Amino acid sequence: MAQFQVTELEMALFKSGIEKVRISTLPTTHEHIFQKDKIGALIYQDYLQTKMRSFDF
Repeated sequence: MAQFQVTELEMALFKSGIEKVRISTLPTTHEHIFQKDKIGALIYQDYLQTKMRSFDF
């Protein structure tokens, strides 16, 4: 599983929605364009909950 660092500013962008996902693997590139965002706000809310739990510890 690949993991990438994401800044707080980039996480805040998820709040407005996900429009396109592109995954590049050699030799192909996979791309999907969403008509309606259903996951962006959920990812951002999960991020906020995780962040609050780390401060409560």
